[in-house]
Amino acid sequence: MSSTLPIIPIRWRRPDENTLYENVYKHGTPNFHPFPTVTDVVCAAHCPLAILHSLLHGQREPLTETRAQHLRLGYKIGNIFHDFIAHLKTRALLDNIRFTDMSQIRREFEDFTRYRGINDRAKRNVWEYYLRPWCERKLDELGNLISSSSRIFFEVQVGNAYVSFRTPSGGSVSYPLLGRIDEVDIDNRKIIERTSMGLPNETDPPRLKDFQIWLLWKTLIGIPRSRLPSFFRGINFRNFELVVETPYRDFYVDKDDYRYETLTHQAYTWIHDVFFERRVYHEAYLNRSCTYSNQIENCGFRLACYGRRGRRPYREARDEMRREFRAFYLHLAYELLWSQHLFRYQLTMLSEDELENLGRIALGRVISYQNDRIEIRLERTGMNNLLSKRESGEIGGYSIVVGTPLCGVKIFGYPESFYQDRVVLRLRQDFITPSETATLLVTDPEAVAFTEEPWFLVENIQRNLFSLETWGKIKDDTAENDPTVRFIEALFGTRRVRPEGGGGSTHDTNR
Repeated sequence: MSSTLPIIPIRWRRPDENTLYENVYKHGTPNFHPFPTVTDVVCAAHCPLAILHSLLHGQREPLTETRAQHLRLGYKIGNIFHDFIAHLKTRALLDNIRFTDMSQIRREFEDFTRYRGINDRAKRNVWEYYLRPWCERKLDELGNLISSSSRIFFEVQVGNAYVSFRTPSGGSVSYPLLGRIDEVDIDNRKIIERTSMGLPNETDPPRLKDFQIWLLWKTLIGIPRSRLPSFFRGINFRNFELVVETPYRDFYVDKDDYRYETLTHQAYTWIHDVFFERRVYHEAYLNRSCTYSNQIENCGFRLACYGRRGRRPYREARDEMRREFRAFYLHLAYELLWSQHLFRYQLTMLSEDELENLGRIALGRVISYQNDRIEIRLERTGMNNLLSKRESGEIGGYSIVVGTPLCGVKIFGYPESFYQDRVVLRLRQDFITPSETATLLVTDPEAVAFTEEPWFLVENIQRNLFSLETWGKIKDDTAENDPTVRFIEALFGTRRVRPEGGGGSTHDTNR
């Protein structure tokens, strides 16, 4: 898709009934279009070459914290920034703590980071550049969070196979979409996207963060009320404000801005073309958002695009290698469509009973939470589903959505104890704060558990292939004598490698 062409929204193809029920042999080109995440759509809006790197080459960092790159801290500043704020608010709500001065909050931050392996330099930088500015301007708000009846939810996953968007012709078209909302504040009627990006004097939100929260809101308001969790069912999210929070200020997003609709159609067209158009490499490079001499500073794909510019790893073999690898990339991407993306369609298009009968999920209710353990009571079918996966050795852990498959607080746990009608899971440390919110601020919440498939292994293969494709030696004479380069040229180029007599040494010739 060229950016100079008129926008023609694609009629998105979902799996048919036989595919949803897995009555077809999963091979070849899928008979449905992908089920992207909000991150994928933002990535495609950011740059067509970025979404190509993401979906085919396993690169997953569309935008990064600029200051983190400058300081070379080597960790996810945004995660620490958001997780501590979630922890702080949860502590205020659950333990009726009134945070009224910065020294009190700083002590809480020290306790929070003590068991998370964050070194002293990292703690100082996160506090000074990100958390201190945010806490200073939010101190009054934090001081008023003392009522345990307040309803605030963190890390809310939303998924919808039919998110509706307006078209340039005045009609509408729907796309599937999956994402996670940083914070839903019911009492103040706000949906919040929290980011460590941004600078003190900026007057606009960080790049595409307004578009990101708008997509999450569109996903949420499109979920049928009957498929919302009980704690969201009576709430009209259409009237909520959309807020992008940086350490330095809050930005309110115009929900009726038609630019977001245009960005959405462009992004989905690029996502479609990555999987189904042969000329996508040419078009993506032609329409990329930056150049070598004018790069986007906080783009997470800079190394993929420009990191080895000018190197000549295998001379005549390189072009042939790229052609061969492009077929590999596509087949690996199709493998993810048949597994991960089909599962997303199943979660959002089938009923909970149908999902449980297929063995894809287990339905239950949260009955207790203590420290880092959560206990869920399950029906017989759900318990059998979890036990069968556990016995087959196909699982490293469970994803638990406190809510429904389409909407709820998502946490991750490892099986610890199984009983006749319940299971106890040990939660991953990162998700303790959101799970507290879900289990202690909601009375007897519903829960959906499903196994965490090793989809990341396919992405690892994509990354390794791309790393091999871009790997090389700077100097020709070094490349000439490198055994790896010689072997690759023998596989993909014209170099011939044959054994010499006696000692088993090899001799190569270029023909």
